[in-house]
Amino acid sequence: MKKSDGKEFGEELNSLLSFYSNEKVMLSGPDKRKWWNALAKFDIADVAKAFDLYTASGRFKPKPVDIIDLLLKSDNRPESEEAWALSMRAQDEGETITWTQEMAEAWNVCLPIMQNGDNVGARMAFKQHYERLVGDSRSMVIKVVWSLSVGNDKSRRSDAIKQAEDQGLISHDKASVFLIED
Repeated sequence: MKKSDGKEFGEELNSLLSFYSNEKVMLSGPDKRKWWNALAKFDIADVAKAFDLYTASGRFKPKPVDIIDLLLKSDNRPESEEAWALSMRAQDEGETITWTQEMAEAWNVCLPIMQNGDNVGARMAFKQHYERLVGDSRSMVIKVVWSLSVGNDKSRRSDAIKQAEDQGLISHDKASVFLIED
């Protein structure tokens, strides 16, 4: 967040905490600063969204760690099992896939193991490497970036690109560039 987000942050935080009280909450400066310091590395829009998500699911007055957990887990990165399943499609060079940078890097780690015939070892290596990369990205508050790995089968390419756009993983402009190249 930026210093200019201070007023909005204070209003959102007071609203969140009032939701869990029988009265309107006005935090003191030091208490508000503790919340700010805990959440400062996130965008104000993401923090406000996490406050809203918490009011829909939290049973008790939140602590900063509760909001941080929501922020880190709502970044649109798949869990390791889903990431593995999506990445497995990369075995087919004709297939166009949409994946994150972490998925692509983990795939590159496990591919030689898979090529040696050890699918279980490859899956374990993928998951461990992927989870470490995702953990690092989340701790540094790096937003997820989805990209396309374009396969050589043109008949399947446009459907995969349109699906990625429909799911909001790539922008319309990016999809258009790839579709024009066909």
